[in-house]
Amino acid sequence: ATVVVAAGAWSARLVPALRDVLTPAAQPVVYLKPQDDAGAAALRNVPVYCIELAKRGIYGFPADRTGTVKLGHHGPGVRGFDPDRCRELSPETVEQMRSLADSIFPRGAPFRVVHARLCVYTEGKWN
Repeated sequence: ATVVVAAGAWSARLVPALRDVLTPAAQPVVYLKPQDDAGAAALRNVPVYCIELAKRGIYGFPADRTGTVKLGHHGPGVRGFDPDRCRELSPETVEQMRSLADSIFPRGAPFRVVHARLCVYTEGKWN
């Protein structure tokens, strides 16, 4: 029988033989609300997107039924941390992400931060 373990950032902890191959990593993710209902309505029609900006990428999703949009960073992430303890973003990172949303989607600006966190995953030697 084959067993597949999908433990993400906790994989190397569960299978110690993978510690030299797998490393916990994380990227900042923020959930934002546009300034008003008109901004939220406009952002409901935005497709899922990925934007390459210099040495980093930004991805996101259209506004959900509550008007909240998700904006995430994609690029070299935070590595080698304890995924059970490190999930908070610095105020500076949150503000950078909020400001970026304001510049990408001016119809929703100024955005209000609803939630911010590190999204954890696993990087392997192949990354």
